[in-house]
Amino acid sequence: MEQITNILHAYSSKVAATIDRYFESLPAEADIGIAGGGGVLALQGNIKLQHKMFIVDDPVIANAKGYYHYGSGR
Repeated sequence: MEQITNILHAYSSKVAATIDRYFESLPAEADIGIAGGGGVLALQGNIKLQHKMFIVDDPVIANAKGYYHYGSGR
């Protein structure tokens, strides 16, 4: 179990650095980011960001819901 924790910690650090670099590269300051996807659940509580992030309801199927609404014309 310790090995999995170490892998998750290392991965979380890389993801946090990528997200923070993205926020810094934006042409205007963003107040908050929006996150979805199944990976969010694995990182939730394990990632430390310099910026605010909002996790959508039911992040595992958030993209599928978005495509459904887009495809149905809603």
